Amino acid sequence: MVALIVCGLETPGLIRTEFSLSGKFWGPVAALNSNFGTPGYVIIGFFAISWIVPVLIYRIRRYDDIEVTLAKQVACHLKHTIDAGWR
Repeated sequence: MVALIVCGLETPGLIRTEFSLSGKFWGPVAALNSNFGTPGYVIIGFFAISWIVPVLIYRIRRYDDIEVTLAKQVACHLKHTIDAGWR
């Protein structure tokens, strides 16, 4: 998805440069491509926020403290089943 966005921003700039185009549409395209670092920072910021928010939710809701009681119950049941089968 990010590659499509970058391609969508870069391609019109390449077309404008190759064909020496100008006008209302091509002016902003030139401005955006001359300062292509800004969209890069936005993309990096998006990825950072996409990582930080889930980590904060995980820690605030204390998901790492949830006991795995179902797995313990299943393990206990399997142990009793195996023990009963050997008798």
